[in-house]
Amino acid sequence: MKNYLLSTFLVLLLTSCTLSVPKIAQNSKTIKSDKYRLIWNDDPMTTMTIAWNQYKGQPTLHYGLSKETKEKILPQRTTTYRGMKNYFTRLSNLQANSQYFFKICTQQNCGETMYFKTAPAHDEAFTFVAGGDSRSIPKGRIRGN
Repeated sequence: MKNYLLSTFLVLLLTSCTLSVPKIAQNSKTIKSDKYRLIWNDDPMTTMTIAWNQYKGQPTLHYGLSKETKEKILPQRTTTYRGMKNYFTRLSNLQANSQYFFKICTQQNCGETMYFKTAPAHDEAFTFVAGGDSRSIPKGRIRGN
């Protein structure tokens, strides 16, 4: 019962945060991007794909092992779908079991600095949270359950 209540609380919290972000981002002169996603589609010890929605400007991803984020890379892919302009940047040759900081910058300014951690070089248990809207595509929901 305790786990159920905690899970319900987390889902409600994440939903309320997700629903409020687009209105803020579209009306704000300072927020240029939102809906950040970290994607593993290769070796989680040495790679990470970072995706986000961009409202204005030409983005560059700044990243590194410190908050100074000295490395810079341009997005390798852009897709536009349902009013979102999604950018994807795949990072490679990362160090295992390391915390990487990143931020999205345009010509005018940079967004907040965020971070992720690469997987350890050896097998180790981990916990993650996944979410999304699975109700719009029933076949995917059935396969996922």
